[in-house]
Amino acid sequence: IKVLMKRASHPKDLTVRVVVDNVDKDKDQNQNNTTDPGDTPPPPTTVQVISLADAISLSVDRNLDLIAATLDSDPPTIRCTQLSKLLYKKEQSLKQSTLQQSKRQQQKTFRFKAGIGDADLERKVQNMIKFLQEGLECEYTVFSKAFLLRSNADVGAELSDRIQELVAEYGVPKRQPQVNEKGNHMKCVLEP
Repeated sequence: IKVLMKRASHPKDLTVRVVVDNVDKDKDQNQNNTTDPGDTPPPPTTVQVISLADAISLSVDRNLDLIAATLDSDPPTIRCTQLSKLLYKKEQSLKQSTLQQSKRQQQKTFRFKAGIGDADLERKVQNMIKFLQEGLECEYTVFSKAFLLRSNADVGAELSDRIQELVAEYGVPKRQPQVNEKGNHMKCVLEP
């Protein structure tokens, strides 16, 4: 209100667009008694162009708060609503968006040992394909034992290539598999 008062000498001289939430006390009590708040529709709103003084008296009469919506427009737009409900809705939408974002960023991890049996490899790859189809990234790590590396230095790379062939239709590697210094660990991330 202080920002709006800088534009005019008296509240009656300034016209504003007021968006009013029509909340009756009886409706509030009925809504609080319902078991599922998602079933009740939100209260209707009305838009009025009135003087700032009338907007202040309207908010006092209805025991609501005046909140600036768009002060740069002509006439400025203010909202007449309960601040606690507005903050609650904003908090809920923020929680929902972070939940969706965390689900999108979720990554499943799989571990394979060099020399894994065909049946076990198929089972793990099928699980990986299921997660790729859901839109999740999958990271897999191939471990190679030292005695396997002595007999075949490329045993980890061969298994990694085989895994990528099996999931080729469902996911592509983000980058080439990364190998550690000893050559016994290999990591790769697959995108859907």
